[in-house]
Amino acid sequence: MRTYNHMKLKIIQTADATSRYKELLDVTRHVNEQYCKRHGYAYEAFVGIKRGVHPWHACFNRIYMFLDEIERQEYDWILYMDADCFVHNVDIRAADIAGETGNSKIGMLMCGGGGPQSNRMCDINSGVIFLNVRSRYAKGVTIMWREIFESLFTEEVMRTSVVPFGLSGGPMNVIFADQAMLSYVLQVYGVFGMLEYRAVRTYVGDEYTKFNYDGDFIRQLLRPDCGVNGTQIDARIEAARVQVAQVIARFGMTPLPGDNRLVVGPGFIGF
Repeated sequence: MRTYNHMKLKIIQTADATSRYKELLDVTRHVNEQYCKRHGYAYEAFVGIKRGVHPWHACFNRIYMFLDEIERQEYDWILYMDADCFVHNVDIRAADIAGETGNSKIGMLMCGGGGPQSNRMCDINSGVIFLNVRSRYAKGVTIMWREIFESLFTEEVMRTSVVPFGLSGGPMNVIFADQAMLSYVLQVYGVFGMLEYRAVRTYVGDEYTKFNYDGDFIRQLLRPDCGVNGTQIDARIEAARVQVAQVIARFGMTPLPGDNRLVVGPGFIGF
């Protein structure tokens, strides 16, 4: 694989300030920041809510963070990771993944959301997103994403949407949260023949885990994999602590503060 040492890349993460997602972010960012220092990338974590009321509205922060980066034009690529995402193999360079596309016009890179065999390029997992700051497609997609969000999220909707749409207790007659909004935008680009290798490249098939799921580069602690019905934040935080500690031990990085675990053998952590 060709190495893109010249590329300016920044990793961003975000979480609200009051829920336990902030605690989850504190765990994952510990390894992600060290990864950035190792490869000369920038890192930023925004804590708070850019627009909204309830803690889960922080999932929309990335829209405004993307637009800020597009306006500044300081970096070539932005790598966004949800608070439940962390670098699993710090030897893999994010810039090489962005650079290997060989097409400076591609707006975003994401892994598929509909399983390895999905052939719908708009069916994505938005938990990890590579954004090409120089791409007009990235700018167009993100602006449309923001417009849909702001048109749907009136003051009343923001006030009453205590939990994410589609989950227990949430309104069921409104488009489902941030990922579905982005998928809808990509469908529009698909209608006009500007999706794959223009607006977005979606990795499916053998490349489905290129930078998500149980692949080697980035891991995401998805709800279905942690706790009863996948909703237990305690289980996700603990899983993050265990797996991040394993990465730290494997690559000789600075341990998590207050982590008293001992590495007994490869991949095994005890107390």
